[in-house]
Formats: sequence, C-alpha cells, structure tokens
Amino acid sequence: MVDEMHPLSTVEAPTFRNIIRKISVTGKQTGSVLPDRKTFTDFLDNAYMEKEEDLKKTFADLEYVSTTADLWTAHNKSFLGITVHWIDPASLHRQKAAIACRRFRGRHTYDAIAAEMEQIHSLFALCGKIWHWIYRLYGIGYTSRLSRHGLTPSLLAAVTLPKFKLRWLRDETRKDTIKMTLAAQRRALTIELPQKEPLQSPESKDHENDFPEEDNQHDKQATMDMEICEYLKSADMGNLHNFPRILKIYLKANTATPSSAPAERLFSIGSLILTPKRNRLTDQHFERLLLLRYNRYFENKT
Repeated sequence: MVDEMHPLSTVEAPTFRNIIRKISVTGKQTGSVLPDRKTFTDFLDNAYMEKEEDLKKTFADLEYVSTTADLWTAHNKSFLGITVHWIDPASLHRQKAAIACRRFRGRHTYDAIAAEMEQIHSLFALCGKIWHWIYRLYGIGYTSRLSRHGLTPSLLAAVTLPKFKLRWLRDETRKDTIKMTLAAQRRALTIELPQKEPLQSPESKDHENDFPEEDNQHDKQATMDMEICEYLKSADMGNLHNFPRILKIYLKANTATPSSAPAERLFSIGSLILTPKRNRLTDQHFERLLLLRYNRYFENKT
C-alpha cells in the first residue's frame, strides 16, 4: 500500500478484501477479520515512529551531516521538505533519509523558513552536526558550507579520496600547499587514538624530561608528516581506516551534496501521493506516508 502509493481506503474496498480472503496463508484462522482503514492507519503510525527512532539513533553516532531543503506548493498547500545525507564511517557508503515534509503556513520569508528548519533539525538533534546545507526558494539556490580553512572544501574533499589524492594536480607548488593545509587540518582534530609506549631503557627514561616540550613537538610534527606521506603514497584504495585522522577529514569534507535534487525527488514522490482524489488525506498522514515511501521502510523490512 505504501510502496505502491495506493489510497488507504483501498483496504476497505470490497474487491480488495475479496482478493485477500482468497489468498491461502499458512496459519490463517478461519473467519478472521481483515484490518480496516483505522487499524491500517494505526499500523502506519507505529511504523513511522519506529523509523523516526531508528534515524535518531543513527544520527546520534554521526559527527557530520549535510541537509537539503526545498519548498513545494500543490493544491493550494505549501510543504517544507528536508533530507539528510551522511557517510557511514564503517562502510564509507553515502546514505540519505528524508526527515520532514511538513505543511508550511504563512508567508515564505527567510525568518519563517529558518525557524521551521531549526525546529526540525532540533527534533533530530542535528543542529551541531550540519556541515553543509542547501536550500532552494523560487528557483534560487542558497548554500552554506561551514568552512573555516583557507583551502576550498572541494579540493580538500578530493585529496582525502583515495581514488584521487594528488594525482590530478600538475603544479608542485599547489601540491605542497594542499599538503600543508591537510597537515593543519589534521593537527586541529581532537581524536583519541590508542598510543603505544615505546620500549625504553632505564637510562633513557632518566633523561627523557631533559627537553620535553621541544622533543615532543618535534616528534608529533614528524609523526604527522609521516602519516600524510604514507597516506599519499599508499596504493590501497580502501586504506582510509588505517589513517583515522585522514578518515575524519574525509567524512567532514565529503559529506556535502552538490545540489538540492534529493529534496526535489521527495516532492516528485509526494505528487503521486497527494492527488485531487485523496483530498481527505491529512497533512500528518501525507508526511508519514511520503517519508516511509522515500526511506524505503517496508522494502528494508522484507
């Protein structure tokens, strides 16, 4: 019903119920009553709440996400759609989910739209994790990439991709600049890694504090430079997990999406659900049906 975007009233249609009764199902009790529209609606509400909780748990384990948002008007109603995109830290596969297609009332002003977006982001605890967002209004795109480094994010994203690294650059000066920026980004990260204590003799332990600050700074700088060199020289395409700090920079730089097309796809599906023949569909049930369909809830359950 949800995946094929049929009206909920279909479950009460005589032809539909006759077909279901004729299907032989193991363990089916004789004279059992088929669910009506209200029962099916309650089931959809429970499925939506389950999917919402699953997304909240997924987002809780992420550091960086990007969002796309767009406004859609159909049948004299406006809706604000928001999609979230992230990279799975384990598999490094890009993931996406729709978190809202909420009825938007009133004028489409910046303040009203920003307030509604912030409320939706707060509901999923995303306010401190959004690295990049794209919003479209009347064909005009607004984009924000929360960048604080001098190198353009697209270059940093390419360098941290094992498939590209520095192979696409010809200018050695530019390569050196990118290496320095990558090292600066790496130093700025606060990531806890297990440290192994080197084997030392009692004599070396007695003298290890003679020049502690200078030696430690020099060793840390040498370690960072060595890790970056090893990453850039490695021929393994899937070696990011061997360089946790490079992996973190990769997740931060490559999470962003290039356009608001995902939000527009959300509305394409919505136009197949919100039809003139379904004018009794409430805004809440429309949103839940759309999000369950877009997020492939029932497809992933089978």
